[in-house]
Amino acid sequence: INPWITCVERMGLLEVVAENFGMDLFSKERDFILPNLNNHGPVNYCEEMPKVFRLSRINLCPTLRGIRSGIPLRAIDIMGAGGFILCSPQPELTDYFRSDTDIVCYESIEDAVEKAKFYLTHEESRTRILQNAYAIVNKHFTYPERLSSIFQTVGL
Repeated sequence: INPWITCVERMGLLEVVAENFGMDLFSKERDFILPNLNNHGPVNYCEEMPKVFRLSRINLCPTLRGIRSGIPLRAIDIMGAGGFILCSPQPELTDYFRSDTDIVCYESIEDAVEKAKFYLTHEESRTRILQNAYAIVNKHFTYPERLSSIFQTVGL
């Protein structure tokens, strides 16, 4: 049931955000059509997606409903490319990121719309947050840092 709920929530989020602000979508789901949504189709994740993340004013990152903890890799990819992220909350995010200082999380679709509206009209705040997130990712989410943490966790 989690995949179905995730799909319904994501569709609702996309529909409301596209309705309010317009949206560019990069997805393998080419047939996905909504008013005010420009579906560009898929892009290469390693070569083109970092540019999409960096050049998008807001990157939505809703977590799969069945995932109750952990930092989504997509979130790290977005922030590591220098993109601004608006994501659903995960407990581990606060281990590294401060809410509304380094990362912006939403509690509901209505909250996501309000936060998107704010950050689309407050460029300086949006830029400061994405720069903070980028610095944290570059400090704590490098291969040497992550491998060190894994080895320490398993006692090596």
